[in-house]
Amino acid sequence: MTLASVSDDLLWAGFATCAVLLCVAAVSFCRIRRRWRQSLQSEHDRLEAVFDASPVGLVVFNERKAIVRLNSVAASLARGEPAALINQLPGVMLQCAQWARDKRACGTGADCWVCPMRKLLESAIATGQEIRGADIAMRLA
Repeated sequence: MTLASVSDDLLWAGFATCAVLLCVAAVSFCRIRRRWRQSLQSEHDRLEAVFDASPVGLVVFNERKAIVRLNSVAASLARGEPAALINQLPGVMLQCAQWARDKRACGTGADCWVCPMRKLLESAIATGQEIRGADIAMRLA
């Protein structure tokens, strides 16, 4: 046995050891990732349950001011089914008097620039801050 063959054997043994360690690390990573995803899903499910069970009407709007999600309390206040209100604008959900008068898109009426709901949403979108405990008065149809 020559020094070169011993060196080659050690080199291959080193590669084999690295390959085994890499496989062990990959399996460990997959297990950790699976547990993390399960935990994240569990937290998401809990938050969904709290959102749905809230005794207060909750509505989530996107940057276009369209409804992304609402709970059953908000839907009942709006006299509609939650699924039918998704992607609608607040004037449609609330049946705003301005929207009911001309049935154009919410935000296009002559008085929409003074709408308290629109002002709150625009402020939240501009600042990135959520709206809590806001009381507004609107003319509804």
